Amino acid sequence: MLSQDSESTTPRTAGQAGYTSGNYSTAAILIRDLATFVFRIVSNIKELTSLIKYEQESKKTLQA
Repeated sequence: MLSQDSESTTPRTAGQAGYTSGNYSTAAILIRDLATFVFRIVSNIKELTSLIKYEQESKKTLQA
């Protein structure tokens, strides 16, 4: 069963909301989020380029 923290019932200021989890600081969480964002963009670009290559190769085989 999940136990509720005593902190979770106290109102938070705008600076604290959502950015205090355990021992991690706001800067560490923002850096992690930024790294995840960049990783997703790179992954999407890789997938798009592979799809474009596949489409170009399929057009070549259809023309041949």
